Amino acid sequence: MVLRQAFDHLQHFSFTRRMYSLYMIQEFQKELQARAVAYINVDSAVQGNFSLRANGVHSLSNMVFEAAKLVKNPDSKEVLEGRNFVYDTWFMHRPSSTVPSKPE
Repeated sequence: MVLRQAFDHLQHFSFTRRMYSLYMIQEFQKELQARAVAYINVDSAVQGNFSLRANGVHSLSNMVFEAAKLVKNPDSKEVLEGRNFVYDTWFMHRPSSTVPSKPE
């Protein structure tokens, strides 16, 4: 029963976040159209504890890769292994199956 309640709570929380995201887009639509370069939806930004996962249009992928190369790795164990930036850990744990030189 407790597990079912937890899933119900998570489902409601996820739905509430999606509704809030939609509200924010509708509320600030004119400003976003005039000033935004990209809209980044982070409703499901956390999916584990060791790597990064990014989805989006292909034209933005290189920008995400380059940005990840600039972010210092917050995990001291990874830094001790020589992975000083988020990109390094991402590439180590999620290598691309189609592009060997990039993470997935």
